[in-house]
This record gives sequence, C-alpha cells and structure tokens, in this order.
Amino acid sequence: MAATFLPPVRYTRNLFLRCVSAVYLFTFLSIYVQIPGLNGSNGICPARSQLEPSRSRTLLEQINAKPTLVWLAPHLGLDAEHTLELIALLGAFLAFLGTVSQKACILPTFFLLWSFFLSIFQVNPVFMNHQADKLLLETGVLCILLAPLTPGGIKKSAFKDAIVLFMIKWLLFRLMFSTCIVKFTTKGSKLWWQLAGLDVYYEVQWLPNYLSWHMHHLPRLFLHLCTLYTHFTEVVVPFFFFLPVHFASVVAFYCQIFLQLCILFTGNYGILNLLICVLCISLLDDRNFNAEQKSKAAETTDSSEPKYSIRSMIGVTIAYFLAAVWAYRSLTFGPTGLELQGDPKDVDEFLRWFVPLFPGIILALLCYESGKMVSITLLRSDSCKEKLLPIAVLVVHIIACIILLAFSAVSFSVIRPPSATEPQMMVALRPIYAQVHKWHLTSPYSMYLQIDDKIVRKEIVIEGSNSLKGPWAEFNFRYKPGNVNRSLPIIVPHQPRLDWQMWHAALSTYQHNPWTLSLAYRLLQGQPDVLQLLDPSNPFVLPPKYVRAAVYVYKYTPWSERYGSAWWTRQRKGDYFPIYAVDHPPLLDFLKQHKIVGAKDWPVRTRWLVSLLGTLRTQLDPSVFLWSFFVAAFALIVTGTR
Repeated sequence: MAATFLPPVRYTRNLFLRCVSAVYLFTFLSIYVQIPGLNGSNGICPARSQLEPSRSRTLLEQINAKPTLVWLAPHLGLDAEHTLELIALLGAFLAFLGTVSQKACILPTFFLLWSFFLSIFQVNPVFMNHQADKLLLETGVLCILLAPLTPGGIKKSAFKDAIVLFMIKWLLFRLMFSTCIVKFTTKGSKLWWQLAGLDVYYEVQWLPNYLSWHMHHLPRLFLHLCTLYTHFTEVVVPFFFFLPVHFASVVAFYCQIFLQLCILFTGNYGILNLLICVLCISLLDDRNFNAEQKSKAAETTDSSEPKYSIRSMIGVTIAYFLAAVWAYRSLTFGPTGLELQGDPKDVDEFLRWFVPLFPGIILALLCYESGKMVSITLLRSDSCKEKLLPIAVLVVHIIACIILLAFSAVSFSVIRPPSATEPQMMVALRPIYAQVHKWHLTSPYSMYLQIDDKIVRKEIVIEGSNSLKGPWAEFNFRYKPGNVNRSLPIIVPHQPRLDWQMWHAALSTYQHNPWTLSLAYRLLQGQPDVLQLLDPSNPFVLPPKYVRAAVYVYKYTPWSERYGSAWWTRQRKGDYFPIYAVDHPPLLDFLKQHKIVGAKDWPVRTRWLVSLLGTLRTQLDPSVFLWSFFVAAFALIVTGTR
C-alpha cells in the first residue's frame, strides 16, 4: 500500500468545534434571557408579528417560506414566545454538551445548533440583524461540513478537514478585508485616511465601557499608530492566510488575536470578537499546540510540505517586512499629523477588478487543495471498496465548498463600487443567490462605524410622567449611556439587543424605527418583561400616564475631570417622539397596523412546559448568568481530564 499523509489538523478541528460550541452557548443563553421582553406576546416586537399562519399551506411550505422551527408551535401546544424559549434552551443545552464533551461535537449537533439559531434569527429582524449574528450563521454552516458524522470520527483525521478549514480562512478573509477596505472608498471617511478614526471612535461606538473613556484620552499619536496597526492587520495581513508557508499563518494568527482582544476589552460587541478569535484557529494546525501533537504531525505530514524551518521563517519575515515597508511608503505628514496618502477613487477602481478576480484565485487554491486530498485518498488503500466511501464523502464536501464559494463571491461583491459593466458570472449567480439567501448560507460583511469630522454620539432618552406639566423622570438602560455619572460595564459576551438597537435608532427618526413606539407603549403598560431589559432602578412604582423621548448629544468628560464623578456631558438637541398616553388613538392604530397589538397567536395548551421554560431565568445580571454556565462547563472539562 502506498504511503499517505494527512494534514495535521485533527486536534485543530476538534478545538475549533468546541470553541464554536462555547460561542453558541453564550449566544443562546443571551437570547433566552431577552426573549420575553423583545419577542414575547407583550414584548417590543412579538414573534407572532413575523409569522402569517395559513391553513392552506402545509408545515413544510411554511418552513420553506420562512425557515424557522417556530412554525411547530401549534403542534407543541405553545405560542410563538414560548416556542422561541424552548428553541433557545435546547440550543443552549446542545452547545453546553459540545463545550464540555468532544463526543458531542458531531454533524447532527451542529446541524441542530444552526437550525435553532436560524429559527430565532428569522423571527427577529429588528434585534438580530447584526454582523455577529450573520457571521455565526455562516460559521455554523461550515461547522456542519467540518464536524465528523459520529463520535467515532473525533479521534480520526478526515480528508475533508483541510478543505473546510480552508473555507473558514476564506470567511475570515472576507470579514476582515471587507470591514476595513470600505473605509477607504468614496463612501468612506477622510478620518480613516488621516489615521484619526480612533480620535472619536471610542466615544461614538455602539456600546462603550469604562475602558473606552481611558482609551479616548490617550495621546493622539498613539491612537494614530493604533489605527495604522488596525488597517494593516485587517487589509494586508489577511492575504498571508493563504500562503503555503505555515509560519505566515501563525504570524497572521497572533496579529489578528491581538487586535480582537484590544477591541474586546474596549467595547461591548457581544460574541463578535470571540467568534473572530475562534475563526482564527483555522490559521493553525496541530503543530501549534503541544509536543505530542507536534510529534504526531511530524509523522503524518508529507515531507514535501513546507516545514517550520529557519528558511521559511526568514522568508515570511521578509514578506511581512516588505508589506510593512509598502504601508510605510503610504504614510505622509499632513495638516493633522501622520496620515495615509491616496485617493478614494483609486480604491474604488482597485475594488472593481479585485473583487471579481480574487474569488477566482480562491477557487483555484481550493481546487488545488481538493485535488491533493483526492490523490491522497486514491493512494490510501489498494482495495477499491475501501476507497469508494472516502472518495464519495470527499467529493460531496468539495462540491458543497465550491457552491458556498460561489455564493460567497456574490456576497463579497457588495463592497465592489457600482460600474457600467459587471462580470457575467456575478450576473448569473445573483438570481440563485437571491433564492437561497433566506437560509443565510453566506452573508456580506461590510458593516463599519461611519465616522466623519462632524460625528457626535446621539442617545435617545425616554422619560415618563404622571402629568403633562411634569416632573419627568428618565428610564435608564442597563448598558447604554444614560446617567452621566454612571460608568458602563464590560459585558462580553452578552449582547443586550435593546441597548444596541437604541444606538441605531438615535441616528434616524422614530418613523424609520417603529419599534420605538412599541417600546413606549410597553412602558406605559408597565410590562414587567420589557422593564426587565432596562435598568432595575425604575423611577415609577406604577406605570406612568405619559412618556416622551428626546435626543441628547453625549460627550466624554475631559481628562482634567478624571477624578470627578461624571463620565459624560450631554446636551438636549430635540424631541425624538412626542408625548403619548396608553390610550392614545394614533399610537394604538399604529401598533395594530404593525401587528404588535391585537394579533392572534397560537393558544397555549402545554401549561407545564410553559412554567418549566421560565425556571432558568433569574434576577441575575445577564452577563453574570452567561458566565456562570461557562464556568460550570470549564469545571466539568477540567475535572473530566483528570
């Protein structure tokens, strides 16, 4: 029998799957504690408003129209709210198993985790339309391809592993490159060219924490150098993911991890930075972990593969040095100090030819990797019967990866500026992509914080009163700026969906964010599930008779006041929505029109299950609730390895 060599990625694959399970665990638990207030029958955006039951359609037709398991609610004797809770708890349970036991990290587990998360995502378009959610969905699809079918496959290497891990690298590349490069286009901002983005970023980001205040007051030169490092790591370093020299990927891994940890501790982005760190595991292989794995890798790796040698290290160092020199040559001293020289129009022109071309290069690399795995499979045994099943499995995974690559090329093209001509391949793929997009197999990742020299932090402040003449008292939120004397905590990996969405709502009007009026109505009703999402210091014992909202501009206090009690200064800029009462006819008509009130839901018949679903929800802070489960999982892992 001919000698065969498998890529040393078994341990890497298993670690990646367990880490994704941990991210799923955080996500499902974070969603679970917020479902009643966000999507409950008396919540801000009831889940039932996103579903249109029809007796003329079968269950499969309903799922095909909107892929969500919430359609099973009437068959379970539950309404939409409690079905969502059940899905979240089942997802948390499976994710917990995957975190504590490698045997649970198999294909059926990850298929269910992806299905559960997609089900919640589909009925929550307002509060779950974030980049992290879409990234987790696409990561979940790749985990389905990567995970072994049965627990018996956990201790074995599979020929498909290297191919799927390559696709994870491609996902990581698209995320990092797309998020950063659009800052330099004509739709971007000159502040990023001037390396001055971080001068205001920490003040205006989505959900800052108390470290953000300190970062904001660091010397400008240091912040500009940090911005330069960020640009280099997000635009230049991702190209090193695909070099055939392993040391290049290792250096890229540490560059990315350092950047993500810096972002993680200076802003509250939920699971996003943790998930990116997990994706970075695909840049490693078993040689990067322990001596035992290194020795196994040495035994199972083809001698023709580039080794961790002085020659490769020198070559990679030179490559990184040349990239740094290229970045340095782009620097100049402008009126504001150190800045990048260049023209946004040139970046637009670069993206017009690069975006269609690079997926083709990735396809060529994927085909090369696939061909190598096929040849190894053919040489694996002299028996045709022993070759048949591995070849069939490998071919199925190769086809699946090529299909995903084609769809991802369409989503990647979002960053391509408009032009008179478009590649014919993209024209042919777009209708197919539009049909399957509801499954979120791939997504575009071009979201970034749009910063210019006029940007300010706007916050919506909601007030209540029992008299039109006042006095008015504020409803404070748990995690977003409100009380100027209160510092904001680090709450990663919890993502407070309401606080996050309030930041987006403040950038426009309530007409563009109709859910804000639903929030006002629930506060007028005194709905406990909605109040649970806010700060516990409710200023009203009974619901107020009137509510109103105003827009304030928030700024950090200066460094000279660092020993004072205030973290912010604020100034009122105008009304966000007018005064409403609970029986205000226009408000009620508006809510009925959007199916927030008056919509029929499935009747609840399984009362015992409803009471059981709420038992895990506690009065603990959600971030403490999440970490308690993770600590329990970690304790089980440690005790299980002894």
